[in-house]
Amino acid sequence: MISIYLCDDDDAVRHQIQTALEWKIFVENYDMKVICSAASAQELLDAVEQGGQGVYFLDVELKDGEWDGFRLGRELRRRDPRSTLVYITSYGDLAWRTFQYHLEAFDYIVKGAEPIGPPAARCLDEIHARLLAERQAPTEMFTLRTGDIVRHVPLRDILFFET
Repeated sequence: MISIYLCDDDDAVRHQIQTALEWKIFVENYDMKVICSAASAQELLDAVEQGGQGVYFLDVELKDGEWDGFRLGRELRRRDPRSTLVYITSYGDLAWRTFQYHLEAFDYIVKGAEPIGPPAARCLDEIHARLLAERQAPTEMFTLRTGDIVRHVPLRDILFFET
């Protein structure tokens, strides 16, 4: 099961995102669960210590003295290097900071005129598809070197070998 964590200091936004994610998980029958919906970074970090690889929906600007979403993302990356980070914020012009902190964010959703739940649910679709693709067996390849050129050909595409 994939654990989903949510951290936003705005109760209404957090509830809207959680409801949309839980509905999407129910409708699509994903092997996922919202484990924690926290208002503070410390509350989220306390819950993460009990879990494994996760998907994190984080607000950029938390009303927390020492934590913001980017610092929280860095700490989550330290604890869970294979985690998936999705940022949700009112500040569309701060997306570049995910690169500054080397966070490798999966998505950066800007709160705007439309409700925030549907974009978060669509994001969950893509995350689920990628996680399924990761679990598939790797394709066996035949590697051929000719001079300086190296070619990799899937074995399923080869009908026969001839000398």
